[in-house]
Amino acid sequence: MNIRTTRRAVVAAVTLAAVGSLAACGTDEPAAEATDGATTEAAGPLTIYSGRNEELVGPILDQLEAAVGTDVEVRYAGSSELAAQLLEEGEGTDADLFFSQDAGALGALAKADRLATLPEDVLGLVDARYRDDDGRWVATSARARVLAYDPGQVPEVEKFTGIDEILDEKYQGKIAYAPTNASFQAFVTALRVDRGEDGARQWLEDLAALEPQAYDNNNAVLDAVDGGQAAIGLINHYYWYEKVAEQGADAVTAQIRFLDADDPGALINVAGVGVLAGSDAEAAAVAAVEYLLSDEAQQYFADTTAEYPVVDGITTTEHELTPLSELLRLHGRPQRPRLPRRDPRDAGRGGPDLTATATPAPPTRGRPRTAVGRPPAVLVVPGIIAAAVALLPIGYLLVRAGEAGVAQVWEILWRDRTLWLVLRSLGLAAAVTAACVAIGCALAWLTTRTDLPGRRTWGVVAALPLAVPSFVAAYAWISVVPGLAGFWGTFLVLTASSYPYVFLPVAAALRRVDPALEEVSRSLGRSALRTYLTVTARQVRPAAAAGALLVALYALSDFGTPSLMRYDVFTRVIHTSYRASFDRTPAAVLSLVLVVLTIAITVAEARSRGRAGAARVGGGAARTPPTARLGRAGPLALAGTTAVAAVALGYPAVVLTYWMTRGNSAGLEWDRLLPAGASTLWVALLGALAATALAVPVGVLAARHRGRGVRAIEHATYAGHALPGIVVALALVFFGVRWAEPIYQRTPLLVLAYAVLFMPAAIGSVRAAVAQSPPRLEEVARSLGHAPGAVLRRVTLPLAGPGIAAGFALVTLTVMKELPATLLLRPTGMDTLATRLWTETGVGAYAAAAPYAVALVLLAAVPTFLLTRVQARLVAPRRTGTAMENGHVLEETGGD
Repeated sequence: MNIRTTRRAVVAAVTLAAVGSLAACGTDEPAAEATDGATTEAAGPLTIYSGRNEELVGPILDQLEAAVGTDVEVRYAGSSELAAQLLEEGEGTDADLFFSQDAGALGALAKADRLATLPEDVLGLVDARYRDDDGRWVATSARARVLAYDPGQVPEVEKFTGIDEILDEKYQGKIAYAPTNASFQAFVTALRVDRGEDGARQWLEDLAALEPQAYDNNNAVLDAVDGGQAAIGLINHYYWYEKVAEQGADAVTAQIRFLDADDPGALINVAGVGVLAGSDAEAAAVAAVEYLLSDEAQQYFADTTAEYPVVDGITTTEHELTPLSELLRLHGRPQRPRLPRRDPRDAGRGGPDLTATATPAPPTRGRPRTAVGRPPAVLVVPGIIAAAVALLPIGYLLVRAGEAGVAQVWEILWRDRTLWLVLRSLGLAAAVTAACVAIGCALAWLTTRTDLPGRRTWGVVAALPLAVPSFVAAYAWISVVPGLAGFWGTFLVLTASSYPYVFLPVAAALRRVDPALEEVSRSLGRSALRTYLTVTARQVRPAAAAGALLVALYALSDFGTPSLMRYDVFTRVIHTSYRASFDRTPAAVLSLVLVVLTIAITVAEARSRGRAGAARVGGGAARTPPTARLGRAGPLALAGTTAVAAVALGYPAVVLTYWMTRGNSAGLEWDRLLPAGASTLWVALLGALAATALAVPVGVLAARHRGRGVRAIEHATYAGHALPGIVVALALVFFGVRWAEPIYQRTPLLVLAYAVLFMPAAIGSVRAAVAQSPPRLEEVARSLGHAPGAVLRRVTLPLAGPGIAAGFALVTLTVMKELPATLLLRPTGMDTLATRLWTETGVGAYAAAAPYAVALVLLAAVPTFLLTRVQARLVAPRRTGTAMENGHVLEETGGD
């Protein structure tokens, strides 16, 4: 096994202190002390915020309930995300205990006086090395940093004694690491403690010069080494043990090397626990801490998760682990150096940054026949409410950015890295949007206007990639083709996942185009190409523009794909900022920049459509357009359609099937799968209902009325759409704890988050449907004395029914795939398919994750299919008996 324990290095006490105390130093006020000796009976359940993965600690937390004698509720998410949530919740939190993956998150809470001082008898259960200096948290288990290596490529690593030995040019491009992972950031802290700021910077610059491969987590690093894509990886030790336990030692190529004494590469970091100050269940929380330090729990960590116990006398027969006390026996407790706290403004300054490697078309100045006069209050009041809901995250960001002061905000804005992120994010969005417009329009034309074989089937298949979560597709590609990491991989996945946003509205518009208009054009002597450009394309351009805008905003807001593909854009860096530093100012400022970019894109899209427009008075002739013959181009068109389907749908399906049949972790957990599926469907329907209800007045206003007020309302609704889910979630945490406590961590607040995030998708569908419906019918209704509300109810909404239904279906399938906001805002104990998928993949159990991924795709396929059928059936020309509805009139509203 090539593991040496004789001279294992540990800078545990130094680095453990630094990881926690860098965040905690500078606190002058004493923390509250947890109740000692009180009864464990609590008024309510003991609520635990766990940054540790449920698959790792779920069994021991289940046993904890009996040990403390009260009900236990656990909320799982990332340690950094939960720490940020607790900081936002402040004294209003329902949490009683914080179980963290790393010491840094605990240190941040201690610094903010959010942790109570633990009783001396509890602190005395562990060595002083493994607890906070002020007694506000204790370690529960530890893990060591090691080098994973491929003995076939680099057998010499077996004899390495220090981390500097990997800084050799012969390892150019062969080193793998997880720069955004908390364990690597703790290692960087160890470097700073051991070598000072300049020494740590030099080491990082030397590593960057070797062009290391960046991965999202330690599991991915180990898989890269084991699969031969990398020769050396920087990981925690227990990932290797877990892989060996799952696959068998003979099936694992990679080996691990513990480095020697006093080397920062031998860092031991800890998971730990702290009691929240002001907890209503302090006694039960303290009892929970005692249980996690009991022999039973410590034995669990040693045997099940292959971590080092922090209590003396615990050994394991499951793994070849030396007790932590023995590892440190030769090392006295080093003095804990007090480093100056890192100024968050230093992020990105100098040296390499190794911690980062159909939407509505906005209003134009000219529209096809808009309503005259002031918009009715029945639309304006709910429209203002919708805009206010969408602006909630902006208010939060302004508060957080304002706390830092103008000087710091400007300093962040004027960094070179900020401009770099703007260019990269806009470049990616532009490339993805252009590709999606080309693919979506081509497929829409092929499936609606040509004799493509099986075109109706292809019309359904072309929309199904919407059902595949982009992060699932991203992993499907990166796990098999690691070389795709970077721009091209991100571009491929986002394009394959997003082109249906253009395909669906353009296909619907092509079905609604009155063939008589094209026939008139041809009868006037215009060629087929000129007819297409001047008649057909003009009528479908608003639909294509609406889809393109949705693609652009999705490309700006997506976090999962850039993260897995390791391509730095705004969302990835914002998320990394929350994880790497608990100063929320840089993330807030960058999020505001993203909002500005979003508004700029919507305004630019509006202007790009010009002042000309066209609308029909009626549904047009009750017949379908003529079918174009592909002729010799037929095989090429069929091959292209098949290729798009294979990349966007077929390949992820093959990988999911592979996951389902691979490894010992495969299997169906019906007791988890069925409740998660039911919860997913329930919150998706509620979220779609809320988003659509808010979208209807805005969509009608945007289609029928002009004016700055209407434009302001419409643009405001886009504000939250491009923000990462974690930003929207923390904004609603801030809002919920202070002003909406009765619905905090309840379904209504989660539904509100979905409305903020996905309202624009419904607005686009409503607006497009209203814009294509005949406005003269509403004028006739008003001329007959009907009030605005009656006109809306009896004329406008029935005509817009297809768009409203399409918007509802689109939001439903989008909500099903949402993860960051769901993790932080879902009711405690509730899981969706997306959160279960996150839980399983978080520990590398991809086979166990496969059933949730497949269920998510199948469930999301239902609204996708219904969306295609609704649009196909409801946009068909209507057969009516009135001359007005059978007629068709092209109305010019100005030109360029």
